[in-house]
Amino acid sequence: MKNFIKKLFLLSVPAGLVLIAILLGPYDKKFAYAYLKGDYEEASSIYKRIFERQQPIDVAFIGTSHTLNGVNDSLLENTLSAKLGRDVKVANLALSHFGANVHYAIFKDLLKTKKPKLLVYEVREVEARFSHFAFPIIADTEDVLLPEAFMNTYLFRDYIYALQSRYAYLKTMSAKQPVTLAAKANLNYGYSPINHIAPYDELLMYRQQELQKPMFYLGEDLKNIEFSHSKSYVQKIYEIARENDVEIVFLYLPSYKSPVNKPVEYEFYNQMGHVWMPPSQILNDSTAWADINHLNHRGATALSGWLVKELEKNNALQGSRLGAIEKK
Repeated sequence: MKNFIKKLFLLSVPAGLVLIAILLGPYDKKFAYAYLKGDYEEASSIYKRIFERQQPIDVAFIGTSHTLNGVNDSLLENTLSAKLGRDVKVANLALSHFGANVHYAIFKDLLKTKKPKLLVYEVREVEARFSHFAFPIIADTEDVLLPEAFMNTYLFRDYIYALQSRYAYLKTMSAKQPVTLAAKANLNYGYSPINHIAPYDELLMYRQQELQKPMFYLGEDLKNIEFSHSKSYVQKIYEIARENDVEIVFLYLPSYKSPVNKPVEYEFYNQMGHVWMPPSQILNDSTAWADINHLNHRGATALSGWLVKELEKNNALQGSRLGAIEKK
């Protein structure tokens, strides 16, 4: 038995060193964003807007598919520029699915090349409980290995995905294969419209189903523990925004006819920035929804029109500070 343990140890040491070398070895951001396929192909567009396009970003929207399908950055940019009499560059940098840690990774990358005046950060009824699938793939390696919060049941999965993506990068580089972004990278804006209008009966059916689900899995008294993973990253987003002189506001994008009139963590957000609450005329209009969670193009147009008015009043957009920092 002792010999077996000794042999196992001798085998595991070099294997462990190889894994560490893969994790700490070279890794390319373009490959990381391009590695995300299927439902996450908008990552290629995010990469190109942040790292390859020279235009500044004055207003950045970061969030989930609620923002991706609900905020028309082209409409906002053109309308705001006309109203303010100068160019205002707006970018929808949303990535599908929940997980505040990936928003932190995207915002951190954004600050490497741009100097936005305003971050509009999406919030919903409750914070996500888990890590985002894409976080270990696009985040800086040190952020993956030393996450902000260990209250993450997907921590082991994150390490596995980090290893897989970095190993895939090494294979790609050794084969001298080019890194190709998804076709969405060729789009000038991040907004992804949905023209479908959900049947009213379908919306009501899903609303009733959602009402049967508990809002807190651990009970309301333990909500700070249940949502601690995401909240720690929201706090970190606020901290690096403040360090870089970026104002942050929180945009509440609940589901259709949500019974939750304001986010559960409203007071938490409100300590860091204003919480923008879209009017019920938009959120409760059944013709504005593609499904219970996503606005269609009609709804996105209405929401974006309302956002123009909010942005027009925002102090961060009244100055003349440039929206980009010079690359060295």
